[in-house]
Amino acid sequence: MTTWQGNLLGFPNMLLGIAGFAALAALGLALVAGAVLPHWLWRGVWAGITAGFVFTVWLIGQCLFVIGALCPWCMAVWAVMIPLFWYVTRHLAAPRSRLRALPHWLVPAFLYALVTVLVFSVFGIRMF
Repeated sequence: MTTWQGNLLGFPNMLLGIAGFAALAALGLALVAGAVLPHWLWRGVWAGITAGFVFTVWLIGQCLFVIGALCPWCMAVWAVMIPLFWYVTRHLAAPRSRLRALPHWLVPAFLYALVTVLVFSVFGIRMF
């Protein structure tokens, strides 16, 4: 968190996460309470989550291949952003699209496995 990557926009990246996850929690509470979100709002949520997912993938690369360290806070964000991106993308997909044809757990499981293999390969931990 002390590297330039941890303060990319001039302030700690954690502030982006706190604000973004708080907004998503508020939307989630609204959905649980029975709200029906308009399609334009879902598209905006998806755009924000996609930007966050791209940023997260970039940060995974920076942590593993440039900084050479793992941050527990960062890994928690990785664990949340993977299914968040997938499930909102899948929710917005057309009813008969190929995205909805896949088992709902397949893409997150694949991405978790990929990140796990990268972490183990970079830090030299034997998996088997």
